[in-house]
Amino acid sequence: MLATSMYKVFATILHSFYFILYSDSPLTDAEGNTPLWNAIVAKHHKIFSLLHQCACVSNPYTSGDLLCLAAKRNDPSTMRELLKQGLDINSINHEGFAALQIAIVENHEEMCRLLIMNGANKEKLNSHGSGAREINKETLEEMNQQNHVGHSTTSNAMIKKEKMSNMQENRYAPRISTYKGHPLLRNSSSESGKLIFLPSTMQDLRETIGKKFGIDARNKILITEDGAEVETIDVLRDNDKLFLVEEEEFMLVDKKFKDFCSQSDSEAA
Repeated sequence: MLATSMYKVFATILHSFYFILYSDSPLTDAEGNTPLWNAIVAKHHKIFSLLHQCACVSNPYTSGDLLCLAAKRNDPSTMRELLKQGLDINSINHEGFAALQIAIVENHEEMCRLLIMNGANKEKLNSHGSGAREINKETLEEMNQQNHVGHSTTSNAMIKKEKMSNMQENRYAPRISTYKGHPLLRNSSSESGKLIFLPSTMQDLRETIGKKFGIDARNKILITEDGAEVETIDVLRDNDKLFLVEEEEFMLVDKKFKDFCSQSDSEAA
C-alpha cells in the first residue's frame, strides 16, 4: 500500500516536470489549478520547491503568475505561503502586472495591505495603466505608513540561507580566548575569560572585547600569554589567549620583577 502511494506521488511529480519543461501550456486540473498551486496550497514545500525551480527555467514569469493568482483569488493564506518560500513580491506575471496591481484592480483591500506590509513596491502601480480607483490614494499611503511599523511575513528560505551562511562562516572563523588583567596577576578569583570570533581589524577586536566585558577597551593594552604586546590582528591565530591590561598593571608587574631580582641578588651575596 505504501509503495503504491509513493509511486503515485513520484508519478505525479514526474508528470508535472514533463509538462513544465516540454509543454507550451501549463498542466491544470479540473478547477484550473496547476501542480505548483496545488503543492503550495497543500503546504508540500519540498515538492513546491522542486516544481518551482524547474518551472522558472522555462518560464521567467512563474513567480509572478503564482503571486498574481493568489492576489486575484484574494487568498492571503496562500500568499503568505508563497512569500515564505522566498518568491519576490514584486515579480510580474506574463501580462506584466505585479500582485499589488492585481489586488488593487480587484479591490481586495486586505490583500493590498498584506502585500504592502511585505514590501510590495507601490511606485510601479501606474506603470502599466492599472486603473481601479476604489482604493484611494489616502488608503494606500496609510498602508505604506503601516509598513514601517507592521509585521511582515518572513521568508523561511531567506532565513535558512542566512543562518546557513553565518554558520558556515563561523565554522571556519578562528576563535580566541580573551581575559581581563595581566596574566601574571590573575588568580582563581579573577573574572573568567570570554571566547570570541577573531574579527578582521584591531578596532573591531577592541569593540568586541569591550562589549564582552562591559568596558571601554579602546585605550587598553592587549598582550599575549607570554607578555608580548599585540599591535596588529595578523599575529593572532586560532585558540590564542589575549589579555586586556591596564598601564598600572604593567607598572605593578615591573615592580614585582625588580623586587624579585633585588632579593635574588641579596641572597646570592
